[in-house]
Parts: sequence; C-alpha cells; structure tokens
Amino acid sequence: MKHAYNRGQITVYGCGIIAVSLILVLAVLQGVRMHEAKSRAYQTVLGAVKNLKGDYQPELFRRYHIFAVDETYYGRGEGYMEERIRDYLYSNLNGGQSLYTYDVAECSVSDRRLLTDDDCEDFQFQIDDYMKEKMPVDAATLLFGEFGNAGADSVEEGSIASNADMLSEMWKKQKEAEGTSEVDLTRQVTDQEILALGMTGIYQDRDPDAGTITLEDLIHYNQEYHVLEDPRKSIAPVRSLGILYFVMPDRVSGISGDPMDLGRVPSSGRTGSGWNRIIPDFTGMDGLKDLSGLIQDDKELQQFRRKQISAQELYGIAYAFDSFSGVQNPLYQEDSEYHAFDYELEYILVGKSSDAENVKSVANRLLCIRLIPNLVYAFTDKEMKMQAETVATIICVPTDLEILIKPLTYVFLACWGYAESIMDVKTLFQGERVPFIKTDKTWQLSITNIGNLAEQEVHRSADEDMRSDTDESSRSHGLNYSEYLAVLLALMPDSELKYYRMLDIMELNIQESIPSFEMEHCMDEFRIQTQIQGGGSSWYIEGYGSYIR
Repeated sequence: MKHAYNRGQITVYGCGIIAVSLILVLAVLQGVRMHEAKSRAYQTVLGAVKNLKGDYQPELFRRYHIFAVDETYYGRGEGYMEERIRDYLYSNLNGGQSLYTYDVAECSVSDRRLLTDDDCEDFQFQIDDYMKEKMPVDAATLLFGEFGNAGADSVEEGSIASNADMLSEMWKKQKEAEGTSEVDLTRQVTDQEILALGMTGIYQDRDPDAGTITLEDLIHYNQEYHVLEDPRKSIAPVRSLGILYFVMPDRVSGISGDPMDLGRVPSSGRTGSGWNRIIPDFTGMDGLKDLSGLIQDDKELQQFRRKQISAQELYGIAYAFDSFSGVQNPLYQEDSEYHAFDYELEYILVGKSSDAENVKSVANRLLCIRLIPNLVYAFTDKEMKMQAETVATIICVPTDLEILIKPLTYVFLACWGYAESIMDVKTLFQGERVPFIKTDKTWQLSITNIGNLAEQEVHRSADEDMRSDTDESSRSHGLNYSEYLAVLLALMPDSELKYYRMLDIMELNIQESIPSFEMEHCMDEFRIQTQIQGGGSSWYIEGYGSYIR
C-alpha cells in the first residue's frame, strides 16, 4: 500500500511539471506574439516615415534638386497629411495575416523643420550636399576665376576706398584750378594729338608750306567745321535714356518692366541690399565731390577687397549660377520652363520686383565699380589730361571763357572716364573680361567718340592685349560679368538674404503650375508620433524623418 501511494505522488508531481511547462510555453508564445505585434507596429511607423518622405514636392526636386514635403499637400491643408499617415498605418497594420486587429489611437506630425527656418539653414545644407556631389570645392573655385577661396584677389586690399580718397584729392585740385586761365594758344599740336581728336581733316584745308599746326589753328578749324562737341552733351543721353540702352542696346527692349507681386514671398519683410544710388552728374563742377562722397559712404562697396569666402558661401553662389538664369546665364532662352523673372541672378542680388529694375541696378553698380579706377587713371595720365585740356581750350576760347579751361579739363576727364566705364559695363554684359586697372592698350574710347556710346563696338582684342601683358597677376587678366556678380553676391551684407530670394524664385516659378504652392509650407525634417493599440496592448511609437541628417 505504501508503495502504491508513492507512485501517485510522482504522477501528481509530473502533471504539475507539465502544467507549469505549458504555462511557460504559452507565456513565451504570448510574449513573442506581443513582441511581433510591437515590431510590426514599429516597422509600419518607419514605413510611414519613408512613405511621407517619398511624397516630396516633385517640381522642387526636378528643377532645383531640393527635397521637401509640402505639408499642405497642394492646398488640401495640414490635416490631410496626418490623415494620409493614419490611412497608411491602418492599412499596413491590418493588411494580410495578423493575429491582432490594430487601431491607430493617435497620429500627429511634430518637430517640423521648414526650408525657411533659422535663416534657411536646412536649405543651405541641401545646397551643400548637392554641390559637393556635382562640383567639388576645387572646381567650384573656377567660377570665381582668379578669386579662389580667398576672395577678390584681383583687387588690392582697400583699393576702392583709397581710390575714392584719391578722387577727393583730385576734386580739391580741380577746385583750386578754378579761376586760372593760363593757356598757350601758340603751342604746337602733334600729329598724334590731332589724330586722337579726330581733326585730321585740317591737313586737307591747310597749305603744305604753312608750317606746324598750333592750338589756335585747331580752334579756328573747329569753329568752321564743328568737329569737337562738348563731352558733357555726349553723356547727357545716358541719364535720360538709362544705362541699359547703352550697355545692352540689342536686348533692352525685351527686358520686362512689369512688376511681380512679392507681397507673400519668403523674403518679404526683410531689409534688402539693393543698390539704388544715382551716379553723380559730371556736367556740373561738383560731380567729383559727389562721387567721392558716394563711395566713402558706401560700406558695402568698400568691402570690395580681399575677403575670405567660406566653402558654404562658395557652394551657395555656385548653386545660384547652376540653377538660375541671368544676363550671362540665359536659362530662360534654353528651356521651356516658366520663369517669373528672366534675370533671376540679378533678382537674387537686388531684389526688385521687375527685371528692368534688377538689371539696371546691377549695371549701375558695375558702372560705379568701374568708374573709380577709370577716373583715377584718366586724371593721372598725362596724355589724356593734355587731350582734355585741348578740347576745353577749343570749346572755351571762342566764347571768351578761358577762365573755365582748367576746371573744365577735369570735368571733361570725368566725362571721358564715365563713358569708358559705360563701355566696360557693356563689355561685361557681352561676356568679355575687363581689367581692373586700365592701360593705354586696354582703354577703349577716345575723347571724341564718346558721343555715340550705343553704337560703339566692344574691343574684342582686349583679352589678347591682357594676355600679352607681362604682368601675370589677376589684375592684368581682369574679371568677367559672372565673376563680378559672384563677388557682389558674396559681399551682400545680409548673407542669408540671397537664399531667401532663391526661394522666392522657386516659389514664383512653381506657382505657375501649382498656384497654392508656398515655400513656407515646405518641410524637410519631421517626427511622426503615434499611439497604436492591438491585442489588448498599447504602444507609443515615434518615427523620425529628414532629408539632410
């Protein structure tokens, strides 16, 4: 009996072990099932993140290589995005074979980062990533010609400011020269000077045995044939017709003056850096004083010297030339895409509402930059000063205004330098290079041919003259329009403003096909927060998505 009793205990013990084992197995299976359910929910949330990233704005990427999701989904509203995420989660959690039925109790998008946040920081990151793949730093520096990473090597440090000071001193000398009328009418005039003044016809009317030609002879000849014109009259049309008529006469009629509505673009409300100062009028005696004051007060222009350009700044400017149209980058003529502005690069620099205003402002700025060294050269070149004095003498003596010869000499030199600067801008607009400091070989105009600036042809041999120069510095080679524009973009006081204006252009161009599109709704980073329930359990799961991290 005792032996049978013991065998019953073993049976009970064995059953207990089996029951516990079954419970453990069931617990493990349940744990595995719950883990599988949570993993499925987690993977589905990650899939929702990728799905949302896949909904990037296609036009923004196709045209500008920028990834961003329009959180309004083409004007449907921000709630539509969360609804799409919820639908994705529900269909993928409950699709196929599943042990549980899932429910999305909560779904929201938080921690959004927009392209315009923190002064377009994320937009700049994407530009860097794109340009690093497309154009390494060593290749990107070629865009700036001789500038490289160090900035404007072609301009010595402080040269603009120092030249402005020189002009100020020259103006003082010009004022001191007023009231003097010492002029020698018996001075012999050389054949070279007669040729430069365009008065070679005097040889035909003159007796071969009459001897040398004097300044008085030129005065009488001009009284009869009116060969020379007051240079002040020659440059007067520039102010009435506008500089664009002279620097791009074949294209000026096609530049739109119709203003764009910039009331809601990303850059609206920000202080612009457009340069709208008016070049002084050299027809008066105070023109040089006004010009020197203009330059000395222009802090941005005085920065036109060696400046360290960061790699990010270099990539941003390179991206602008790669993606937007301009005077020397006419994408609007090469593709069939809509362009709100034909001259987009000029808009990025100036920020005005019409192409005409933007291009005109850039032309005036280039004119001022070129005017300073040109005037310094004209006032310090003895041959040019002699020719200007000769013209002043020929014009003043017949009217008994010899007292004005000395001051008018400086005024005529200023007009001459002004006309040469217009030709420089015209040269730049035609894609040629202009040396920063002129020589007698690279100076284009004579004092007598400044009256027909619009018809004057650019000297195509200027580059050959510069290349033959023994001076190998960047100054001798000069800069082209794109390089000048790149430097001006780099020197914008508000560096981030150029990125806002890039976004302006993108928005305006895309709105042609998608009227509801706005850059302020474009996000490139986000976090999806969800609460998913299934099998009696609930999980709080987050998913993070970004195009730049």
